[in-house]
Amino acid sequence: MKIESKQKQHSGCVNSILINAQIYSCGDDRKVNVWDTDLQLKHVIQLERAELESLLFFNNNLIVGGDEQGYLQFIDPKQGKVISEIPVHNDRIYKIMYYDGILCTASSDLSVKLFKFNI
Repeated sequence: MKIESKQKQHSGCVNSILINAQIYSCGDDRKVNVWDTDLQLKHVIQLERAELESLLFFNNNLIVGGDEQGYLQFIDPKQGKVISEIPVHNDRIYKIMYYDGILCTASSDLSVKLFKFNI
């Protein structure tokens, strides 16, 4: 195994990454960087509210991020912006998982929450 490419485009800790046809990274700098698979930066989604701790592909066309203030931020990567923010915890969301219509979040507020979707 060897390093194919390395980039330093965040100004704070990188907290999470996702990959499909593109690569998404989020960090303490309140940015979601969008890269191609050669790690060439394509664009940056600037977050207004809070830094994201975790990222998840959701419903084939959205990205969900869990932020430091307990909100889920729904990002439309085609529009390059946050389209909805929902408060779900009283503290930082560290992990988000999705399976079979159930979104699960884990937070430093000592709770795990489940949300059921009929999509």
